[in-house]
Amino acid sequence: MDYSQFSVEEFVADLSFVQWVKGEDEKLNTFWADWVKNHPEKSAQVEEARELVIMIYSVVDLPGSQPTADEISASKQHIIQRISDRQFQPSIQNKHSISRYQPLAAVVVLVIVSSFALWWYQSAFGRETYRTAYGEMTTFTLPDQTTVTLNANSVLETSSSWNKNESREVWLSGEAYFDVTHQPDDNRFIVHTEVVNIEVFGTEFNVHNRRSEAEIILAEGSVKLTSTSNQSASVSAFMQPGEMVQLKGGTFNRSQVDVEKSTSWRNNRLYFEEESLAEIAQRLEDNYGLQTKFSSPQLSQLTFTGSSPTDDLSILFIALSEALGVNVSLQENTILVQNNQP
Repeated sequence: MDYSQFSVEEFVADLSFVQWVKGEDEKLNTFWADWVKNHPEKSAQVEEARELVIMIYSVVDLPGSQPTADEISASKQHIIQRISDRQFQPSIQNKHSISRYQPLAAVVVLVIVSSFALWWYQSAFGRETYRTAYGEMTTFTLPDQTTVTLNANSVLETSSSWNKNESREVWLSGEAYFDVTHQPDDNRFIVHTEVVNIEVFGTEFNVHNRRSEAEIILAEGSVKLTSTSNQSASVSAFMQPGEMVQLKGGTFNRSQVDVEKSTSWRNNRLYFEEESLAEIAQRLEDNYGLQTKFSSPQLSQLTFTGSSPTDDLSILFIALSEALGVNVSLQENTILVQNNQP
């Protein structure tokens, strides 16, 4: 999830942000503390959204049993009235304060309804969320004994149990490697992403899903891909082991890859093959939350082939510096790439 482009309204409507503000998940405390530290330019919006979440949930908090329609309606009206009262309080310091919260009334109502729907759904169906922070990787086993390795800055949602007569479905944002168990009744295993659904029976594959683009690498077995882009007719493709399919703009692009090298992250290795520094910088931002600044645009197009451990980026910086004749350094949360001084 790219929170760097979020508005106040979007933060307020985001479940992860709300759970962090409410202190419901220790892992989220670490994730959001690191994210805010790495994005100081968003601190004002984060604080404004945090205040609104506190105000919202001081009025309504979902109880352990289903609230009545009257209770939900009363809560919504109470919150809207509080926002209305607040937006018309005069402020000498901020002449725009009168309209500051006006656009948020509808969002607040949406948050309440969405939160109630989520609470009901989780209670009825036992949804579970697995999440990793920047620089973190985790491996876990799903109820059907499928093994998932979740890369850094990624989220996987799934049911806590599956009906034997139904498809096994998960929802991924980020990157994960799946070792799917075959079921005697041939129940499908489906990975949903923003732009493509991956349907398998029993196989090993890697899914990378960020910025409305997807990349699937098949290690074993076979999978069926179905584009979920808003088109009149969906586009499907079948994969063979050793293939990589990239989906961008509703089009499948197929190529052969070295599966071990292309999925080396799960063995704590970063592998690069003729990747530009711009592409490497994007990977480091995705997985570690680090921004990169180039002293000149030309430097971003330099290419690099090599590998380094995932838990010690200083080794990568040294390798890049020596191989490309540049100076790569880390200052706080920013990677600086500069020409070597003569």
